[in-house]
Amino acid sequence: MTPSELSCRFHRSEVRSARSRQRSDANRPRVSGEDAEVPTRSLFVMVGAEPHTAWLEDTVVRDRRGFIPTGDEISAAVLSDNDWATQGRGPYLLETSLPGVFAVGDVRANSVKRVATAVGEGSMAVRFAQQYLGQLGS
Repeated sequence: MTPSELSCRFHRSEVRSARSRQRSDANRPRVSGEDAEVPTRSLFVMVGAEPHTAWLEDTVVRDRRGFIPTGDEISAAVLSDNDWATQGRGPYLLETSLPGVFAVGDVRANSVKRVATAVGEGSMAVRFAQQYLGQLGS
């Protein structure tokens, strides 16, 4: 019995097609030219590399590509423009330029861009939001 194999057709770095088949030959073809069909056992596809944050407009600071800096990645000038001095603290790790607003996952500048990371950051943001709301009450 031969193991199942995924075959991907590439053009430069773009996957043009993928199909599953039973492997009948253990030899691997050489990759040459611009098009190549490469047998592989798995394929990881990363989607969501575009932040899609334009809807925020000027609510929070975004970098030139649209990603949202958080925590220590927010410049001192931005912090002073947004009246962070009244907070008596700097932004939490996942907090944006607007106090009490948090960004997690793929939209965050310099994030790892993985689902597991986004899930973990989301649970951390809940804790930071609770801490922020607790400070409003005191």
